[in-house]
Amino acid sequence: MDNVILDTHQYLAFGAQFEKDPMVHCENYKKMLAPAKDIKYPVWVGEWSIATDVCAHWLNGFNDHRDPYTYDCAWVDCPYSYLPEELAVDFDRTADILGPFGGDTTLGAIQKGKCMVDSAYYTDEQVNDLTKCMVDAFNEYVDGQFIWAGKNEMKEVKWSYVQAYDAGYLDPSVSSFYNKDRIFLN
Repeated sequence: MDNVILDTHQYLAFGAQFEKDPMVHCENYKKMLAPAKDIKYPVWVGEWSIATDVCAHWLNGFNDHRDPYTYDCAWVDCPYSYLPEELAVDFDRTADILGPFGGDTTLGAIQKGKCMVDSAYYTDEQVNDLTKCMVDAFNEYVDGQFIWAGKNEMKEVKWSYVQAYDAGYLDPSVSSFYNKDRIFLN
């Protein structure tokens, strides 16, 4: 069968267990990807992220956080509209909690103008090591990969290619772990 590719979405964040050492997450990730070597078709990880938690705002839908948090989430001021002032409409940034809610939980809802973002449990160095390990796993086990989002409004470094690249986690010019033959940048 020509032109067949198996797409899989492999995240550390969903179902992650608390780990003091972030490299345990990567070892678990390698175990998830290893069976891909035995599949007769090319395998792509069509979605992934650096995140080890599900704190990203609206990750599971509009005010609907179904997954428990592995680490304490950080809170930041919610972004303002990108529209011109005469068109922009803001929300009540003083409200204790804003709805509507997508499910039966208020987890992840905007509170007093604050939105959840990635946990800051791991240091930048640990996140960098984890990213290197993940990309090494891609190079070893799969034929292609795409990070979850090019960019996002919350500047979620662990969920965004642009922010992760700008933070140095995905910059091939400063990292030796990339297989240069498998990187496609426009």
